[in-house]
Amino acid sequence: MRHVLLLLLVASGVQAQSSIRLEPTAKEIPLDGHLGWLVDPEAVLTLDDVREADFSATAPVLTRAQMQPEAFWLRLTLQAPDGPPTAWALETAAERMEMHWADGDGIVQTRVAGIDVPKAERAVDQGYPATVLLTLDGGEVRTLWARVLHDPDGSEATPTLQVLRLKPAAVASHDSRSLGITTGLFFGFLLALVLYTLSLYAGFRDPAFLYYGMYVAGVGLFFATTYRLLFDAFWPATATWSPLLQTLAAHAGPAGYALFIRSFLGPARLGRTLDRLLLASAALMGVGLIVTALGGWLAGSYWSSALILALCGLSLVAMVRAWRAGFAPAGLLLIAFGVLAASTVGFLGPRFGLPRVEWAMEMVQAGIAFEALLMALALSMRVRGLRSEQVEAIEATRQVQESNVALRDALRLRSSLLGFAAHDLRSPLANVLGYAGIIQREATDPAQVTRCGRSIETSATRLLRLIDDLLVTAALDGGHVHVETVPTDLGALVERALGPFALLAEAKEQHLALRVGPDCWARLDPDRFHEVVDNLLSNAVKYTPAGGAIEVEVRATPEEVWLTVGDSGPGITQADRARLFQPFVRLSASPTGDEPSTGLGLSIAKKIVDLHGGRIEVDSAPGDGARFSVVVPASAAPPADCAEASVEAEVGQ
Repeated sequence: MRHVLLLLLVASGVQAQSSIRLEPTAKEIPLDGHLGWLVDPEAVLTLDDVREADFSATAPVLTRAQMQPEAFWLRLTLQAPDGPPTAWALETAAERMEMHWADGDGIVQTRVAGIDVPKAERAVDQGYPATVLLTLDGGEVRTLWARVLHDPDGSEATPTLQVLRLKPAAVASHDSRSLGITTGLFFGFLLALVLYTLSLYAGFRDPAFLYYGMYVAGVGLFFATTYRLLFDAFWPATATWSPLLQTLAAHAGPAGYALFIRSFLGPARLGRTLDRLLLASAALMGVGLIVTALGGWLAGSYWSSALILALCGLSLVAMVRAWRAGFAPAGLLLIAFGVLAASTVGFLGPRFGLPRVEWAMEMVQAGIAFEALLMALALSMRVRGLRSEQVEAIEATRQVQESNVALRDALRLRSSLLGFAAHDLRSPLANVLGYAGIIQREATDPAQVTRCGRSIETSATRLLRLIDDLLVTAALDGGHVHVETVPTDLGALVERALGPFALLAEAKEQHLALRVGPDCWARLDPDRFHEVVDNLLSNAVKYTPAGGAIEVEVRATPEEVWLTVGDSGPGITQADRARLFQPFVRLSASPTGDEPSTGLGLSIAKKIVDLHGGRIEVDSAPGDGARFSVVVPASAAPPADCAEASVEAEVGQ
């Protein structure tokens, strides 16, 4: 029957195309010279109308002129090889193709395929490439009529259209599986990269990571809509929003890339003009998206393509400039850019008259994947730089905080010093002047003169001690005090220092005891350390009540020497302990004999001990006395004549 129809068409002068003999071993069957093309201006022709119509010969890749108007018919006659039945796959890039043929019983079979055909209507599950499968018996000749609907100005607007490809079904199945595997790996890689960049943004708050994630997400969305993966998975009954999502991705991805390059390389490296051009290209991508959303599919397609090519040029200039400025990650961006640009030109070239490249989509995928790997390396370099900047910022913040603390301490010390000068220095000076006036005006009795002289001497001594404490504090704070340590017998030093305080303790009826262990040699500056001992003993005598006890102990371990001064005074409150070693600090408790206190003694002692590489430990509770322990390094090689027996002494009550 089909042979008769073909003879009738030839006899009536119809331009008939020859049938094509199929070769099962071929990877793809060339269709040139075998494909017929018929325009359907009103999109009203039916299969019955076109069976007898005149078809013009056409190539399987149609030009834009051949796609006007939107509907046309194709005709193809296939001749199967002799032998067993063979299966074949017809692939199309058209929006919708309705394939018709008559089976052996003369019943017309129809299969629908197309890149905009929902999964529920397709003859084959796969959405990309759109495919129709058919089986031919050995030696069978079958004529196929395909009604094609494709808007040349629509969402899939291109200068050319690969309207039909013919392959053995096994080859098409293998290609589909390979595409599925590579596509799965590709999307998995993109998803991991998006999550990675988002985590980097969350950690560093650097917008470069966010923009790169936007770029990668746009690329992923573009290919997901191209392959119809999203709609097949979530909306199998419709494909209405697919073109809009694809266009959104085609504009959002490059916009993110422009912003990423601008942020990653930095305006300082790019210069004002280049920085503004990159920002403008991102904004123009937004304009293209609006144009496309309003229905200008072809204009939006060409707009995005032209902007992508312009963006490639701007990015190249930006990377070269940053690389020449010494920014190492820009070198990796240049290599990545080269790979991506080559694959992108192959994909977009046909829109601008360049030859069509086979596997252009796959080349873009491979280029994007390789580019993303290099980008990941560049991002890791960026991460290292940001971490270094974070460490520097933390250190700078710490230094600022320390400076602020030091400034507050300096202000507090200034206020304390002013109060100290106004009160503590004024009091002994007033005493000196008062007793001197008495001597001059009233004193006639030698005993009275003696008493006034003693009072003057006491006040002058107190004044001298205050001035000495101030000078020592100033020298310690200014870093002008240095210690010269020598092996020193700490027990002997304490015994010498104890003499004056024994008399004071006796006057207050205090029990003062000293215990010195053997080999208490330490590396000390004897003159400076004498001030430590004096201050500890002075405080113990001041704050111990009449009849109380003061215990002084010097002992040694292989590594350290301990000096402990304990008293039975009122103890130290928790609030006082927090500020115990600060200068000009007076404790809550008052000296038991109304002795004067400058608030500098413990501060001086602490700083001198620190200069010796030692420490001061305090053990006290309110109402339970206080124990101050000074710990300093032991002498590495004490003199041989220092190995003396333990000395235990008690001095006065």
